[in-house]
Amino acid sequence: MNIEEYIKQNKQRFDIIEPSNNHLQKMKQHLGLNNNKILTITDFLKYASIFFILLTSVYLLINKNAENCLPKNFKETQAYYTNLVNKKTKKIISEYSLSKQKINIIKKELTKIDSTYNLSINDICVNPNNDYVINSLTEQYKIKLNIINKILYKLKQTQKNEKTKI
Repeated sequence: MNIEEYIKQNKQRFDIIEPSNNHLQKMKQHLGLNNNKILTITDFLKYASIFFILLTSVYLLINKNAENCLPKNFKETQAYYTNLVNKKTKKIISEYSLSKQKINIIKKELTKIDSTYNLSINDICVNPNNDYVINSLTEQYKIKLNIINKILYKLKQTQKNEKTKI
């Protein structure tokens, strides 16, 4: 006797008999479909760290590729302004006794300018010969340098005022 005949012969019995109360749970467990699984903190941290690593990798790839899109003549301009900004920033830190908090504020402000600069760098990959984008990048450096010069000026003024009070 095959299974089909067995089912036909016992059809009335199958219609009357109900499965046990925990049959569905056992079946889900057997199939690996446990709906009661709660996301634990360790699982969450695993997923969050994977997401963070992927996001960071994509960001680094985009910025690395963006730097390769810069025209050669702009790279010279970039080197000039970067060198000038770094020298003046080091001068602020070394010559004036600023608290760490003030130094951090200055760095945050300069980082804000860098974020705008990074957006413009991404634009240059799309339009590598667009003078507007190249001028925008140069302007970002000029703005950054202008802010640093204002900070230096204010620090010199403050230092002069302190010397005259003494």
